[in-house]
Amino acid sequence: MKQGQKILSSALIFLLSFSLVGEFKPIVLKKSDKEIAKYVSRMMEVYHYSKKKLDNDLSEKMFIELFRQLDFNRRIFLNSDIEEFRSYEMLLDEMFKRGDLTFALKVYNRYIQRLQERVKFVEERIDKPFDFGVEEDFVVDRSELDWPETKDQLNDIWRQFLKNEILRMELSEIIEQEKALEEKENAEKEGTKPEEDAEENTADATEEEKEDVTPQKMIVKRYKNFLKYQEENDRENLLEMSLNVMTKCFDPHSNYFGAKAQEEFEISMKLSLIGIGATLTVDDGYTKVMSLVPGGPAATGKELKVGDRIIAVGQGEKPKIDAIDMRLSKVVSMIRGKKGTVVTLHVVRGGVNGSAHVIKIKRDEIKLKESEAKGEIKELKLDDQKIHKVGVIHLPSFYADWDAIREGKEGKSSTADVRKILKDQVSKGIDSLIIDLRSNGGGSLPEAIALTGLFVDKGPVVQIREASGRIFVRNDEDAGTIYDGPLVVLVNEGSASASEIFAAAIQDYKRGVVVGTYRTHGKGTVQQVQSLERLRAFADRKDLKPGQVKYTMAKFYRINGGSTQKKGVVPDIILPSYAEFDDHGEATLRNVLKWDEIRNLNVDENVIIKGILPQIKKQSDERLKASNDFNDLVKDIEYYKERRERKSVTLNKQKRLTLFEEDNKVRKEREKLFERLFDRGDKEDGKDDNGIKDDIYLKEALRIVADLNQLQKEQASK
Repeated sequence: MKQGQKILSSALIFLLSFSLVGEFKPIVLKKSDKEIAKYVSRMMEVYHYSKKKLDNDLSEKMFIELFRQLDFNRRIFLNSDIEEFRSYEMLLDEMFKRGDLTFALKVYNRYIQRLQERVKFVEERIDKPFDFGVEEDFVVDRSELDWPETKDQLNDIWRQFLKNEILRMELSEIIEQEKALEEKENAEKEGTKPEEDAEENTADATEEEKEDVTPQKMIVKRYKNFLKYQEENDRENLLEMSLNVMTKCFDPHSNYFGAKAQEEFEISMKLSLIGIGATLTVDDGYTKVMSLVPGGPAATGKELKVGDRIIAVGQGEKPKIDAIDMRLSKVVSMIRGKKGTVVTLHVVRGGVNGSAHVIKIKRDEIKLKESEAKGEIKELKLDDQKIHKVGVIHLPSFYADWDAIREGKEGKSSTADVRKILKDQVSKGIDSLIIDLRSNGGGSLPEAIALTGLFVDKGPVVQIREASGRIFVRNDEDAGTIYDGPLVVLVNEGSASASEIFAAAIQDYKRGVVVGTYRTHGKGTVQQVQSLERLRAFADRKDLKPGQVKYTMAKFYRINGGSTQKKGVVPDIILPSYAEFDDHGEATLRNVLKWDEIRNLNVDENVIIKGILPQIKKQSDERLKASNDFNDLVKDIEYYKERRERKSVTLNKQKRLTLFEEDNKVRKEREKLFERLFDRGDKEDGKDDNGIKDDIYLKEALRIVADLNQLQKEQASK
């Protein structure tokens, strides 16, 4: 901390400490909050992998991070607010070490004051006429712009914002009506009734709710509710927010969970929940889909996509509720519900200015069976008319029954299931094998190591470096393999953590060919959860639930010494996809730990695969260029890229409607394209015996592994 900034003037402290905000009752922190903040700060300095210190550099980051979390789009605070609090910028390191959360408390009070002003503006402005005929553009994403200098500038931003919201909601209603009409027409063709909600969700809207269905009424209601949510935040919410401002500056996977958030976190880790089976996060004021749980309703329904931003939630016939700027816990509570009921999600896809979609999902239990490995043998007719039999094993996650294993029993595991499937496929004479790890978010590290051992002889699989700098090598200790034939590992941007370790090991040994989209997720860090109740300072406090801290304590490294962090695994053969232009993946997060290298373990590589890889890639490239399916996909990807790069949107109603009609046409064409490219099956009913469909990527992987088989044979015979 800079010497000249150690002391604020007592007058300034007095004024800021006792400034009240309207009718809002300022939060009062307890002595225990100070103790918790002090210990969490200390834990992050001592135990976090990065060994960062709470110093001036981190203090600067924390200063702007708090304003960013409260006002991501820079349309709540004024620049004068930021400058008024600037005197804290180099003090936060020492303040957090002391457990002093004064800065966060005062900034939050100012935030409530500004929100009250914005709600008042919305109420006064919303019913005045808007001129939708003028040429005017609205900047959708202001996150990198300056905060407005004056209230007049801020009011004009909000005038444009309200115009945009009215237009957006009107267009969203058109999509919803079209969706309902399509469902009705499809049901009539099939001689069935459109799927209805359960009884408690189809109750007619009340008269009061019916009055609130106009865009203007809904906007006012949304911001009144949002203000109410923020005003209802208590000291625990403030403590959690403040400490997460600090932990997020270490890395994006480190968190502090208060008692209520700890309970939510523990619930989210149990797959038996009734819901839609999606992992959600907050991204710049939007609830964003981070991942889909294999076997969950969202994953099996195939409409909701990773990266979608939820802007509203509907229940039966009741008016939808806007979810923009809403607390994550509130959005989650609206999405959860009784088994068999239907929730309607209104989402935008392709960034905050993306295309709109209306998705209905029936709540259900997560079907654990769907999370297990499943296999099938695909028959591929080659150019010489010979039949090439390919074993395909789809693995949604790396799982293990640790309770059974601890008791010395033979527990269910991903490796055991894959071994069983593979032995059966080998007995039926497969010529080659594909391990499909697409959208496998990881799981058990020992399982990833054991699975690698099915395909390579004993040896190193992954390196782990701890915060102390010590490096551990995790080996496959079992000699021999159960399959040594041609192998392709299929990945995508949703393949993370343990999936990346397996794919990297196969790639480093040159045991097989990694095929996929752009690169894998890039999460190469390990987190540990520490309950504060176990600390001596809180052990005897039966009246206090101090929460827990999740911090990054280690990092994964490949056999070749490179980390999987941030860069992930780059496939040997990259297939075109939307992922390259999307905003999910480790590299898109703030304050991510960097990619780096350690020692190379220099294992024996498969020289045959190393030698024929360029030829395999060349043959794949030639097929893709000649493929109508891939050419259609590339055209749509280009449109998707262009759509994401739009930084502003017109507020001229006629131009907006024209743009909407163009986008809506593309959306419908994309739905048909997706059905053709990604939902294709072998059987007449469009489904395979085990649900493994011949989508466009799997079909190319089948051709690649057939090429691999042929070229390996040619090389071996020389």
